[in-house]
Amino acid sequence: MNSALIAIGMRNPRLEQLALAAAARIGKVKVDHGETDCRTPGASSYILKAAARAKGGARAKQE
Repeated sequence: MNSALIAIGMRNPRLEQLALAAAARIGKVKVDHGETDCRTPGASSYILKAAARAKGGARAKQE
């Protein structure tokens, strides 16, 4: 569910806003990764980080 929400939020600006609102309603997602060092990223922070990276990449291509 968390990965799907992140993927939806990265699709376009409109879906980004809807996904961020959904992530706020859902809250922190807890996943049992067993005895590994894996971690589940927070959907909101991941979506915002990806959007900032995409905007920076678009600017770099235009220059």
